[in-house]
Amino acid sequence: MTRSKVELHAHLNGSLHPARLWALKAHHERRFPHEPLPVFPAWFTPPISELQRRSLTFDDVFPLFGVVQALTDHPEAVAQAVEAVIDDFAADGARHHGLKLAIHLAEVPNETETWSILTELKPDRIGHGTAIHPSLGGSSRLWPALLTARIPVEVCLTSNLFCQSVPTLEQHHVVHLKAAHHPFVICTDDQGIFFSPLSQEYALVQGLLGSSNEAMDQLALEAIDYTFASDSEKDTLRRAFQLP
Repeated sequence: MTRSKVELHAHLNGSLHPARLWALKAHHERRFPHEPLPVFPAWFTPPISELQRRSLTFDDVFPLFGVVQALTDHPEAVAQAVEAVIDDFAADGARHHGLKLAIHLAEVPNETETWSILTELKPDRIGHGTAIHPSLGGSSRLWPALLTARIPVEVCLTSNLFCQSVPTLEQHHVVHLKAAHHPFVICTDDQGIFFSPLSQEYALVQGLLGSSNEAMDQLALEAIDYTFASDSEKDTLRRAFQLP
């Protein structure tokens, strides 16, 4: 059974799978035959094999952001992209997609900015929050401030590895968040670019933390609390979850 999940940190243009991009390319050729097409990276010919995917680096996949932007420059393509991404997340078990803004913070070390946002702005959620723990470019001042504020953190493991904001999976800050019993939500960031469907991110976290299936289901259920949905909408989402 596909585990029900909540996705709260995903960018539209980065969430389009290779097959979806290929379909947008075909749409662009039909709709605007006289316009030049964006240049795909040389390695990009769907389907992308698992072996090929594992060999890709950030430099390999980064040009795709420009390709996607060029292919979604008119309303029809945007509508097609939105429908595709929602369908893909739903097929992967996601029951809710947070569309309100949360602050992306501490993807890279910035003590002054991070301290100000944690203690003065006090957002409802933090995207990434990588460089807060002292082991990842944060400090002994920032980490306790985060824990005290109890602000949920959107963690995007594969994205952080691709972007090299964490050195290894084992050193990812989700380990420290779990040890501190701090709230976090498993997210994808750019699943189409980084080949990181939500199910894969859950599997990575489960393997890294040694969590049981029941604990992972509970983690997914708790993510509903951190959405910007109304109380009635949250109740509806909880009923939609089919926990064992």
